[in-house]
Amino acid sequence: MQATHAVRAPSVDGRGDDAIWQTTPRVGELRMSSRCQATVGGYPSLDHNDAQWFGNFTDDARQVHHAFAHPDQRTIAMSTRLNYTVTPALPFEFYGQPFVATGTYSNIREFRATPRAAAHADRF
Repeated sequence: MQATHAVRAPSVDGRGDDAIWQTTPRVGELRMSSRCQATVGGYPSLDHNDAQWFGNFTDDARQVHHAFAHPDQRTIAMSTRLNYTVTPALPFEFYGQPFVATGTYSNIREFRATPRAAAHADRF
């Protein structure tokens, strides 16, 4: 079974620039016996967010600046499930999903004095 979808999420700024792309393929399912079954799958995803909080910074005048940035994140995960039934009343199940994520930030900016302005460009 494989499902690929892109999600256009409502963004902080209302423009809809936030998007997530994921695919969920099931790589293999192995039934070793009537009591033991294993499933393995890989899950890549891309995440694009237009206004992610980046950090707070204090300048020399002790003013706090709230910085936002544009992250592009790539993630790959592997899902592993192992089911073993000792008796009908005593099953064991192992599930693990290790992942690796990398990303970069760009377009670092801070809110202006009008963070709730109607136009997105007027907020930063």
